Amino acid sequence: MSKMFLQTYLNHKCLEWSCYSCEFVRLSYLANAESEGSPVSSTPNSPNLDPSQPHPSFPSKSGNKGLLVAHQNIRSLPAKHVYLEVLTQESDIDILGLTETHLTSDYPDNVLSLPGYTLLRNDRNSRHGGGVAMYIKTHIAHRERNDLHLDGFEALWIELIPPAGKHVLVCCMYRPPHDTNFFEHFNNCVEKALDCNLEILIIGDLNCDFLASTGNSNELKFLCDLHGLTNIVQSPTRVTETSATIIDVILTSNPGKYTDGTVYNSCLSDHHMVYAHRGKKKVKPMPKIVNTRILKNMDESSFLADLASTPWHTIDIFDSVQDKWESWKALFNNVCDAHAPVKQFRVRGDNCPPWLTEEVRQSMHTRDHARYQAEKSQSPADWNTYRMLRNRTKKVILDSKRDHYTDEINSSAGGKSSLVRMWKALRRLIGSQKSSEIPSLVNSQGKVESSPFSIAEELNSFFGHAAGKLAAVIQRCKSLFHPLQFVQRSKVKFSFKPISESFVLNELLAMKLNKATGLDGLNCRLLRVAAPVIAPSLTSIMNFSLSTSEFPTDWKRA
Repeated sequence: MSKMFLQTYLNHKCLEWSCYSCEFVRLSYLANAESEGSPVSSTPNSPNLDPSQPHPSFPSKSGNKGLLVAHQNIRSLPAKHVYLEVLTQESDIDILGLTETHLTSDYPDNVLSLPGYTLLRNDRNSRHGGGVAMYIKTHIAHRERNDLHLDGFEALWIELIPPAGKHVLVCCMYRPPHDTNFFEHFNNCVEKALDCNLEILIIGDLNCDFLASTGNSNELKFLCDLHGLTNIVQSPTRVTETSATIIDVILTSNPGKYTDGTVYNSCLSDHHMVYAHRGKKKVKPMPKIVNTRILKNMDESSFLADLASTPWHTIDIFDSVQDKWESWKALFNNVCDAHAPVKQFRVRGDNCPPWLTEEVRQSMHTRDHARYQAEKSQSPADWNTYRMLRNRTKKVILDSKRDHYTDEINSSAGGKSSLVRMWKALRRLIGSQKSSEIPSLVNSQGKVESSPFSIAEELNSFFGHAAGKLAAVIQRCKSLFHPLQFVQRSKVKFSFKPISESFVLNELLAMKLNKATGLDGLNCRLLRVAAPVIAPSLTSIMNFSLSTSEFPTDWKRA
């Protein structure tokens, strides 16, 4: 055992450990010797993981340009979903294809969602296992190409729609190990895609070793040469103690636009992740800019003194409620800017799961480094160490998730705010059921409309003619009865009463300070502090609005 691994166990003394060479259990008694600076020796058969040795980092791009496409044989997406949540937030992956998802209709999309990604899937419904899925960044325009799909063929096609440049067909594909009909389906599917005259990119696990010269491998290589597809993955993607094969591929019809396929040891299964960087300019989402007032150095007494000396009576010279409100808001904001200036901040998105603690990160890093060292040394002891750390990492993640969500739910016993925190935690746990997809519509001619424009036109046409049809029915019924005879007339007359200054003052003082600033840009804390001074002028504007039946534009926005 190396010093780094020993330190990991010393920091977590409750963990059991067995030496694979001598079956010596529990090294936590060495804590005193380690802390006193005593040298730690390792047996010849113990794994020696040097932390200084290079270990692959998360898939990333040099800069914000291009498109990063990756594939991973996941071997049960539900079981590895928590790992993907960490991987996608720590990396720059734009499109992630998954094979052997093992999904059925029992798993809804909201349970498998990832923050910032759109999920597409093609499950195997006939028998257990198999299945493909794709996660695409939400800001990347795309559409499914179901016309390229063949029944019984595990593949998922999409068409990328960049704002400028040519479209690209991307496919995630899986071949079961003993599927004899795969190559015929592959040939027909690629031929249909080539008829679109677009660039083609195929990622997936095809279970054909590109390093071998066997029958299946040769047949796949022949079809790739026939259709002008090049595999840009040149390193083994599945490494065991006895073999190293390239069965996870990135096939492209335009290899000049991609970097060489990179192999990343993700430890999600016995397959490595493969990814490539397409060098066109990335569709970069607009940054989120937040305007907020700096209240740290504000002096409330000075703020109230300046408000008291403000000429609020000038708003009475205007005849329009909109002009009165704009004048009042300008006077109020001028004083606020002097005491609590507005500053702009660029908000960075932090979608990392809340249960991802430093302990979990360290455990995952130690596991990944052990897998990297085991593949490099091919030592049975190193492989056993990796398996042990892999199982321990699973336990650490499950314990961290359980502890986090248990604490969130248990803390919901104290009022409304605690209940809000509990429901937020439950939504993060089970996922959101909201869907951004627009459902299709069947028009009056029986044709299915799927594009947003055609659906909007169909709805406009229907509701635009609905009033005329209803009026025609009412005209025919007038001879039998009058529609208004069923409406009871009331003698009570409704009218607005003037608002009192005390009512406005109480409403301002009751404002919650934790509420966000509205579209009018008026800070809740400043309104509450200034309530005694601004209540008379606001009362005047509100009563004028009621008397003229007009409302400022800011009051209509929500």
